[in-house]
Amino acid sequence: MTTSVAKTVDTLVQAFQEYKSENDRRFEKLDQGIGEKSSRQEKYEIAKNRPQMTSYEGDINMEITEYKTAFTSYVRRGEESSLQALEKKSLSTLADSDGGYMIPQTLVAKLEKDLSDVSIVRRLSNVMQVSSSSVDLLLNKTGAAAGWTGEQDDRDVTDSPQVQKLVVPVHEMYAKPRATQKLLDDASINVEQWLSDSIAHRLAALENRAFLYGDGDKKPTGILSYETAEEASWGHFAHVDYDNANLIDNLVDMFAGIKGEYLNGAAWLMSRATLAIVRKLKDQDGRHIWQPSLDAAAPSTLLGYKVEICDELPALGTNGSGVSVIFGNFNRAYQIVDRQGATVLRDPYSAKPYVEFYTTKRVGGNVVNFESLVMLKNPEE
Repeated sequence: MTTSVAKTVDTLVQAFQEYKSENDRRFEKLDQGIGEKSSRQEKYEIAKNRPQMTSYEGDINMEITEYKTAFTSYVRRGEESSLQALEKKSLSTLADSDGGYMIPQTLVAKLEKDLSDVSIVRRLSNVMQVSSSSVDLLLNKTGAAAGWTGEQDDRDVTDSPQVQKLVVPVHEMYAKPRATQKLLDDASINVEQWLSDSIAHRLAALENRAFLYGDGDKKPTGILSYETAEEASWGHFAHVDYDNANLIDNLVDMFAGIKGEYLNGAAWLMSRATLAIVRKLKDQDGRHIWQPSLDAAAPSTLLGYKVEICDELPALGTNGSGVSVIFGNFNRAYQIVDRQGATVLRDPYSAKPYVEFYTTKRVGGNVVNFESLVMLKNPEE
């Protein structure tokens, strides 16, 4: 009996050792596989994090430096072969020698920053980027009703929100800066910097006016293209009538005309001529309502809110000139849509002896909220 038990134990021990050895071999292979996978993952992360160009449709699989070098050669000397090869390699079908070549993303980023610095309405508004020719926005004209209830109480039927679909198309704007070939041949000149500086201010002034007055025909639909009324409603901003004898009261009424939810981030928009008038206003105690800033990092304020200068707006008191002051939250009121990227076409023939650079960018815009802005309207004729 003892011998039989011993044999059984030996058999179990041997079977366990074989199982253990087999299991150890399986874990060793698994560890090796994880190591290889980890190595591959690290290589993937390194490759993924390399800087890449962004086209209208997505990422172009190429190094920024490679594209920038080819783009600089094109701008300076008109050499297209390198750019064409890179775009064929990236399978890009949106840029060609007839429509221009994509500007490097680093230059596009600088251009967008310059536009934001110069274009006042762009800086104040909400901006989104798209890769298509338009964007569809769903807007709530009225919110859904809400209320309190007990856990087992009946719920009253709530009003449904009025939802409106707003299509914001992008429109093409262009600039044509020019330079001599001698300037382009000068290696000490940063041609990318020159190109960005040359077009930023022109495009910024063009789009800033469109964001205010554009009629939507081949340009954005501007804020002031809509009618105003005593009270805000969909399609109408609220306005306060200008009264020269009671200008302080007018400004206070504008402030009071904005709901509290829109005051965080609100700002005044007016021309320098209007600001000169406002800065002289004093309350009943002889104190200026304009509060100059004592810190370069903090803006000067009017009734506690910053003032932005926009000379596209007419001066106060100019009969028939429309709105002269806007107050409110532009970020909640106006949506700007940028199509990703920009293109440039080198033209050495149309303006000899100059070389022109036909640069295009696409942008759209429209009002998405009529409650968050109030206008100060000049008298009619």
